[in-house]
Amino acid sequence: MTKQTEQLEQQSNETYNAVIAAYKALKSSIAQELSSEDITPSQLGVLKVLAKHGAMPLNKISHEMLVTRPNMTGLADRLESKHLVKRETNKNDRRATVMVLTAQGKRLQEDLSKRYNEFMNEVLSEFTQSEQATLRNLLLKLEREILRRNETRKELS
Repeated sequence: MTKQTEQLEQQSNETYNAVIAAYKALKSSIAQELSSEDITPSQLGVLKVLAKHGAMPLNKISHEMLVTRPNMTGLADRLESKHLVKRETNKNDRRATVMVLTAQGKRLQEDLSKRYNEFMNEVLSEFTQSEQATLRNLLLKLEREILRRNETRKELS
């Protein structure tokens, strides 16, 4: 391996480690905040999807959140037992069921989103607007590249 290849590999590893460290810190902070409400990040994700899109079938929520159908069913069951969502018959197709936010679920989602936004505003206040834009653009570019490579791998297999 050449010195240049070694340097590129080290730089890639350091970048990967930095992205993962930031992700873990953010995830830990969110989990800590949510634990006081007895809700998990995945459960909050369901509430956010429903707040954004309104009533949805489970399969569409699972697709939106990139979780498996059995995992989505468990999330829905737990949220329903906490009275944060309810299952209703789809008005357009009586054979289908949709998940709907309850008033309690909507209030909790709004409160947690407000607290999350305040936290992120505090964290990001350490960055200039230019740095925030650069960080956002680089993370989106990283996401696009990862997704592109995943699609290429699917096509080849």
